[in-house]
Amino acid sequence: MNAVGEGQDSTGSVLLITAVNRDDPRPLWVSLWGKYNISMRYVKNLVLDHVSASRSVDETMSIYHCENITVQYSMITQSMFNSNHVKESPGFGGI
Repeated sequence: MNAVGEGQDSTGSVLLITAVNRDDPRPLWVSLWGKYNISMRYVKNLVLDHVSASRSVDETMSIYHCENITVQYSMITQSMFNSNHVKESPGFGGI
């Protein structure tokens, strides 16, 4: 937990916070690629609205140790089964 909190922002988190706080009425689209579609640890006070996530190698949505997270009006679907996962054939939607 020493790497979490004030002064520990990553380049990516600074870009997201700046984009969210910008005075712009357009929706903010964030594209992810890789093992997980949505993965969070130790996040507080977040609303995910109108999210589409699918076809990940492992968990499509993985949220652990978070507080006050809302997922609404979203479609979280199954991940790919028997893909190239190191643990052979896992495929999970939301965890």
